[in-house]
Amino acid sequence: MKKSVFVVLLLLVLSLVTITFGCLDDPDKHYNNGIELQEQGQLQEAIEEYDEVIRIDPERADAYHNRGTAYYRLEQYEQAIADYDEVIRLDPERTDAYYNRALAYYKLEQYGQAIADYYQVIRLDPDNADAYRNRGVAYGKLGKFQKAIENYDEAIRLNPEYASAYYNRGIAYDKLGKFQKAIEDYVMLIRETFNSLAYGKIRNIPQIEKEIKKIKSRAEAQRQKARKYYTSRRENLLQKAFPGDKLDRSLAKLDEEVEQQINKISL
Repeated sequence: MKKSVFVVLLLLVLSLVTITFGCLDDPDKHYNNGIELQEQGQLQEAIEEYDEVIRIDPERADAYHNRGTAYYRLEQYEQAIADYDEVIRLDPERTDAYYNRALAYYKLEQYGQAIADYYQVIRLDPDNADAYRNRGVAYGKLGKFQKAIENYDEAIRLNPEYASAYYNRGIAYDKLGKFQKAIEDYVMLIRETFNSLAYGKIRNIPQIEKEIKKIKSRAEAQRQKARKYYTSRRENLLQKAFPGDKLDRSLAKLDEEVEQQINKISL
């Protein structure tokens, strides 16, 4: 009788131990804890929970993705990329993994890698305006302003109220010396910020107005440079001392050329 009671008690203890350790090693429990901690901003603690999920279930893509996002928020971009690599290995069609890895590459100033990932995002989600806008910004960082503009064009086509795309396209036009187009984008942006719900995306209208002033100032500087250059050529002709009407015709031709060049610069 005593032996039977002992066996029953032993089985109960073993069952309790099994249940306890089973709960501790439940990947879903760790995963949910990680999400809760991440939402509370306790990122390192969340990472530790995701570590446990991955220890128990190394093929769980969501755990890698969430841990990568936590690393990103901690500005540990290399670790974030490593986790997104794992997500893509497990699920090569996962758009958010490519998108977030592109963000991390951008932070590391690896713009070519970021662009490659945005290509994957757009392949999987052709209507992703944010991917076009971000790819445009990355091209801008590489000095490829025409490519940047093409991407901003697509972002605006997909979302005509995309304030940030107008702003960055204006910058790209400015860099290419297309001052009128730059100002048109800034004016459009100012109009949109006051006449649509998109204005909440732009925080600094005075900054845009300053950009317009700077563009006009640069255009005027180029006009003055043109005048100075052609005035110098005009003086050179005088020094050559062409006789009579030949000199007059040469000067008239130069004066016409000056006005043509200045008009090309005019806004």
